[in-house]
Amino acid sequence: MPDSEKTRYECGYDLELDALIEGDVAWLFLPEQTVALPRVPTLSGTRYHRGAVSFWVDKDKVILEQGQESWRSCFAVGMADR
Repeated sequence: MPDSEKTRYECGYDLELDALIEGDVAWLFLPEQTVALPRVPTLSGTRYHRGAVSFWVDKDKVILEQGQESWRSCFAVGMADR
């Protein structure tokens, strides 16, 4: 398994983002900003969180929360360009 993996996600019809997982940090490349989220404890899957942004991966299900907005139907569409 590589040390880092960058994946492109589509969240509904209105959001596309790239996520780079490096150890215990998820880098999210959002349309308006890039954020580094540390991994936090969770009962299921892997969750990264800082401030108002949360990125949760549990098997094939991915949830992104940013402020008051939530995308619960994100899915990987392939590897992102590095």
